[in-house]
Parts: sequence; C-alpha cells; structure tokens
Amino acid sequence: MRQIGDNEEQWCAAANNLACSLIHNGELREAEALLRCTANSESASPSAKATSLLNLGILMESQKRHVEAEKCYLEALKEPQSEEGKRLNDKCIVADICGALAVHYEAIRRNSDAERYYRKALDAQLHGQSQQDPRTLNTLSHLTGLYQDMLGVDIQSANTLLNLGQLYKAQGKPHDAERFFVHALEIQEAHLKPTDGKIVSTLDSLLVLYEQMGCEEELVKVQQRLKVIERYLQKDIGGIWNANLASKSRNTDSSN
Repeated sequence: MRQIGDNEEQWCAAANNLACSLIHNGELREAEALLRCTANSESASPSAKATSLLNLGILMESQKRHVEAEKCYLEALKEPQSEEGKRLNDKCIVADICGALAVHYEAIRRNSDAERYYRKALDAQLHGQSQQDPRTLNTLSHLTGLYQDMLGVDIQSANTLLNLGQLYKAQGKPHDAERFFVHALEIQEAHLKPTDGKIVSTLDSLLVLYEQMGCEEELVKVQQRLKVIERYLQKDIGGIWNANLASKSRNTDSSN
C-alpha cells in the first residue's frame, strides 16, 4: 500500500473515494484496510481523519459490527474538536458524524442519545448550509420520525411535541409547528390545571406563531384565553392576600 507522503490531503481524499468504490463492489476487507491507513495517518488533517473514521464506522455498521462502529463515530467526532479541527471549523463533517451516530442509536433503540445527536447534526447543518438544504431536511425528517415513535399521551410527550414544534418553526414551517404546539396543548390540558405555567408557556408560543403567520382569528382566541388566565390568577392572589390581611386584623383585635 502507498506510504503516506506529500500531498496528504489529496491522497486521503482519493483513498476515501477509492474505499467507497471498494465497498460498493463488495471488497470490504480491502476497503477497511485502506480506511484504517488514512485514519491512522499522523499528518492527515482532522477533516481527513474524521472522514475516514466515519466511512469506517459506516462500513462496520453494514456488517453489524455495531460496537466497533460506535467507537469509530465517537473517535471521528473528536477530530473536529482538536485545536486544528476547531481552526478549520468544518461543520459539514460534524453534521455527517452526528447524523451517523443518531441513526446508529435509533437503530438500537437508544432514543434519547439519538435525539441528542440529531439535534447536534441539525445545529451544525444550520450553521453551515441553507435551511432548505436536502441534508438539513433529511435530518429534520429523521428527528420527526424519532419523536413520533417516542410519543405517548403523558406530559413528557407534550414536551417532545413542543421541541418538535420549535424545530419546525425554526425551519420556517409554521403550519407544522402549529400542529405540534396544539397537540402538546391538548395533552397538557388533560393533565394539568388550566392556569399551570406550562399551559401558559405553550399558549405564548402559539401567540408568537400566530402573530408571525398573520392568523388574526386564532391570535384573538389565544389572547382572550391568556387574559382569562391572567384575571383568574390576579383574583386568586388577591383573595389570598385579603385573607391574610383579615387574619392579621383579627389577631391585632384579639391582642387589644
């Protein structure tokens, strides 16, 4: 096999491309050896090493070597976090590695880890490319599917729906965001008091969303509901305050 030398980046890129061709042709052992060579190169850049480790993880995943695949992904993620990696600031490779980790964890039903890495992938993609980029939309689609698999009818599911609504809002998809906010509100209403702070927070999210969408009718409904809650809370607090005053007055009279 060729020794690592000059033009390291060009050779690493060519080696990764060749490894992908070997995988496609079913020559998995040769591909693995080539990827390990580039991943272990001391003079390759963090991006080149990370790409090799990512491809190596994907190869192992295809062979159901899941533990080894996870180790490769996690090792790949360290490269962009090195001093040189931070200087290069390659958001695309970070997004690809986090996406691969998320898919890996979702496949083995570690949903909380999958959610965390889908979110990291989405964050890296939003910093490095358009909101409408196919890879960004693909990550959002995966995250939506994960959330829907996790959904139940408890309060935790409401929180999940709210997170999903915020993601769609950030993606400029207000109608999808509204659907998840409303579903979350329905679950909260079934489990919480009408004046609970979580319900108020969800209504506030809907209020902002309807303002952005220009939905006057829905906006007025949410505003009216928030006013009812506000009046109820003021009356409740006022009643408690007046009761405390009356109690203090009785105590003062008895002492006299």
